[in-house]
Amino acid sequence: NYGIFRLTEPTGTTVLRKCQETGFHVHEDPSDGSPLYEDCSHVYMNPNLRFEIVDIR
Repeated sequence: NYGIFRLTEPTGTTVLRKCQETGFHVHEDPSDGSPLYEDCSHVYMNPNLRFEIVDIR
């Protein structure tokens, strides 16, 4: 399964900017309840396009 998302501004970008952990890991939800990520519902998936996904974690 996959999804297309982006970091919220300013909450998501601030949390990741301050994070010093390495590798893939989860982040705690902010105490004010604001999300770190939001769905990019405006993105259209065209099944005829060829692309490659590179995981740079």
